[in-house]
Amino acid sequence: MNDNLHLLSSQQDRRRRRIYQAATLACLPSILLVWIQQRDANSFINYIYPALIVGALGWSIALGWPRVRVAQIERLVLLVVAAFILSKYLFLLWNTSELRQVWAEIEAVFWVIPFLFIIGYLVMHRQIALLLSVVYATLMLAIGWIRLMEADPGLLLDLVRLHARIAGIALLLFILAKAKDDLYETQRAAFEMQWAANTDALTRLPNRRRLTALLDQLIAEQRRCAAIVVDVDHFKRINDAHGHATGDLVLAEVGERLRQHLRGEANRLARRHRRRHACALVVEAVAWSRRRRRVSDDDEPSRAGRLRSLDDRSGRLTAADVVELVEDRAAGGRDHVL
Repeated sequence: MNDNLHLLSSQQDRRRRRIYQAATLACLPSILLVWIQQRDANSFINYIYPALIVGALGWSIALGWPRVRVAQIERLVLLVVAAFILSKYLFLLWNTSELRQVWAEIEAVFWVIPFLFIIGYLVMHRQIALLLSVVYATLMLAIGWIRLMEADPGLLLDLVRLHARIAGIALLLFILAKAKDDLYETQRAAFEMQWAANTDALTRLPNRRRLTALLDQLIAEQRRCAAIVVDVDHFKRINDAHGHATGDLVLAEVGERLRQHLRGEANRLARRHRRRHACALVVEAVAWSRRRRRVSDDDEPSRAGRLRSLDDRSGRLTAADVVELVEDRAAGGRDHVL
């Protein structure tokens, strides 16, 4: 299960990197265009936007480097964006004598804050994100209150209204984040139950149930395949001499080595439960049909094994028939091939 979760996590990691890179590269031209057009008229844009452009390029490079964790980049971007919004807010409040002339721009800054909160809920636990959102909004309110009390008290009511809307959005985001986390936990629990029902706990290979489902699928799709049973020779001696704990380690290692040597998705490996030390390998015809041969029971008597085609059996086989046939054949001793 840990391998499957790691695979899912890696896929999500790559998907997030691609999304972040696309978003960053899409924003860069607009930031550069604003800097070119307004750098002479606005000192904030003249000095801050170049640093923002360099930072965005750095993020894009870091996103393409797998050694840098996405979570670290997300937290760094969150910190930089929060600092950028706060610095622009301070610049508008203290660099302008007539605040009513820039009030529309101040309101625009406030409407960027919900996007900052969204990023926070994406990269942090919802309770921490809510706490930081409240602290950030309170800081913004305190700064604005101090400035407006001195410069234009008539705008205080507008400031309070803005913060009330931001607080409502923050609460709504918290509720949505909780619903998202609850859904994730439900999906994770369902995945763990499905994994436990279809996986052998010792070797972490698919179990008999999963093997039967796989064979059912192959039969339904009329895809040619071979079922091969693999046993550990003299396994009882290992258990008797070294104990069942050591025998379990041997089984786990055998399963892992077999899994490492499978050739792509065409080969599937599972562990049967009737005989404690056996594995079943299902090989699709993609890998073996070119060299397939039929040998009768009396052909080449010196051979230790016998090969019989399932195609020669009358009637339609089910997956349970195939598994039962393979197990019965394996019970006859070593080196028997169906």
